[in-house]
Amino acid sequence: MKLITKRVTATLASTLITGCVFKEPYPKQWADIYLTPGDCPDISGVFNDEGRLDPKEVGEVGEGWLKRSLSRLLLTDKDKIETVSHVEINQLENGGIKVTAWNENKPVTEQRFSKRNGDFTCKTGFVEFVGEKVCETGNGIMACATPETDLIKNNEGALIVKTNSRGFGAVYLIPVYVSEWHWYRFLPLTIN
Repeated sequence: MKLITKRVTATLASTLITGCVFKEPYPKQWADIYLTPGDCPDISGVFNDEGRLDPKEVGEVGEGWLKRSLSRLLLTDKDKIETVSHVEINQLENGGIKVTAWNENKPVTEQRFSKRNGDFTCKTGFVEFVGEKVCETGNGIMACATPETDLIKNNEGALIVKTNSRGFGAVYLIPVYVSEWHWYRFLPLTIN
């Protein structure tokens, strides 16, 4: 009986540690970022809506991950952001953040975020937005993940976004842990 208990325990332990972790380091060819714990970094500016993944990473994750929309990452009103050319981020005196999506010279939508209300936090040198947990099931898979979007500017003025999704699930009743993050660079724009 003890032998069976040990085998069952070993089998359960081995399935509990099953997981997939994909953490790409910050791209070396991009300008440096400086992490200062504590205060929120200055992320204000006007940035191209289309951000690009580090080209070296594209071969590992595929073309579908090459580009991301900053407005779709930050704003919740997805119906209004069909055509966005650039995004303006303002840090407000009350500690909040205002994000405005633009289509050339016309504002499309804007949203305000409050640190006090928990819309974002500042930790490890980034402004961090945590999304709602998303759960999906089907084809023998059940998984829940919580997306995080971390923002900081590099010393060339580009907005650097680290997207992170981590969660737990089961594949045919085998528990798994998944974590992956990707770095995107949104170039600054000069608006006249």
